[in-house]
Amino acid sequence: MNKSCKLVNQQGVSLLLTVMMLTGILGFFALAIDVGYLFVVRNQLQNAADTAALSGANYLYPLVNTAPNWNLAITNATTAVQQNKADNLALVVGTISTGYWNITGIPTGLHVSKLDANNDYPAVEVNIAKTSSNGVVSAFFAGVLGINSFSPSATAVAVGGLSPGYTKENISPFVIPGCVFGVSVNGLGNLIYPDGVFQLERSYGPTKPACNTGQWTSWQTTKDLTGNAIKSLINTLSSGGTSYTKLSIGDMIFLQSGASFNFYSLINSCSIAGNEVCGYVIAAITCPVTGLCNGVLIDAVEQVVGFVCVEIISANDFSKYITYQVVPQSDPNYKLNCNMHDSGGIGPSGGATMPPKLVNYWGNVY
Repeated sequence: MNKSCKLVNQQGVSLLLTVMMLTGILGFFALAIDVGYLFVVRNQLQNAADTAALSGANYLYPLVNTAPNWNLAITNATTAVQQNKADNLALVVGTISTGYWNITGIPTGLHVSKLDANNDYPAVEVNIAKTSSNGVVSAFFAGVLGINSFSPSATAVAVGGLSPGYTKENISPFVIPGCVFGVSVNGLGNLIYPDGVFQLERSYGPTKPACNTGQWTSWQTTKDLTGNAIKSLINTLSSGGTSYTKLSIGDMIFLQSGASFNFYSLINSCSIAGNEVCGYVIAAITCPVTGLCNGVLIDAVEQVVGFVCVEIISANDFSKYITYQVVPQSDPNYKLNCNMHDSGGIGPSGGATMPPKLVNYWGNVY
């Protein structure tokens, strides 16, 4: 073989090596650019799924025939999906599922009925995928590897629930008797909202069984002899401060009169009648430990049986009353002012809800 033939063969090998190197370089670009962009789109999908799940869970309450409002949750989750984009394209559809989710992670996944009274919460699960309906993600360079598109997906689960126990900044230093709601100490399910306006430490109207409409409490099991503990709670509300005392159904708290402690004027100064800092508060509902829930006692211990969100309309120290009304879940202010945090405990709820929370597949609440 002469030198010219060797040169031609070497040139052929060099060309082949160059092509192979370019293929490798393009493959590297595919990894660096396509995969990187794929993660960007995946994050966009996750944000959309998180938003949709939270939006849906926010509408699980009020209840419909004693069950979470699954249909309204699905509708709002679907709307939220369609308000988001991924890969610069509006999302069209997501798979929305509802059921109960155990926040401990065992068992995993959604289930149709509540299996664990303590840890199962109503949930909305949202899965969004970049398939044909939402537009696949076209590859930039991965085509040289035979990959022309990607179909990333993301899943999010959010839970919501009525709150039988909580840590809450604006918990009220006064309680409401269960007789206002028509519930006994062993009552089950959701308490009935009363209608109308009520006055603390007064008898409750002629249309329902007469019962005292509330008494003061420091949340402790003994009497606040000086009234300073209750005043401190009111001042915390007035200043917009926080008080992270845990209170759950079944807890025992001492009830007392506020006639001689000027609690009313303090409440008025921060309520809607004043500067609106504490116009909405969460009130505990109590009943005697035994017997029917026929009114709160004075200078006695009662048991917490539920919670309710109330709007303080006015308070007057001279007349010794607080005018308040229960905030219905249909009220736009309800979702803004009546949410609970760190919910827990067992028992009925007066309607106060915890805000929706994202959960992951290990059962942890974000």
